[in-house]
Amino acid sequence: MRVVLYISLIAAFSVSCGGSEQKKDSSWRAVLFPDSISASAFSPDSTIEARIYYWRDENANFLAAERWCLGFSKGETTWFIDRELGEGRGSYESGVYYPEWIDNHQVRIHRRIDDQDADITYDLTKQSFVLER
Repeated sequence: MRVVLYISLIAAFSVSCGGSEQKKDSSWRAVLFPDSISASAFSPDSTIEARIYYWRDENANFLAAERWCLGFSKGETTWFIDRELGEGRGSYESGVYYPEWIDNHQVRIHRRIDDQDADITYDLTKQSFVLER
């Protein structure tokens, strides 16, 4: 009796973990990285470049198809901040326009969300965003 139970558990486990390659391919979605820089600005000491990256996600609904994120470049190193800068309630217009350095550690991103100015600041030392009021 135990042998039958063990065989059925192993069979059930292997069926749940396995699957056709076609099914796996259709369920996986490729990670989309930005494909263009819409605006950029160098820090006051000219060592770091702040970049606004832009791309279109063809698989998203039309309100979420345009995407923007903040990135930085210093020498041979480039990094992205994983936050959608154009997110809002999806009620009207949005856009992310350009970065502006406040000092050597803070970058203001000028943007318009839900048809209102909604600038946001990224602090490199704290590694976090701060909404402006």
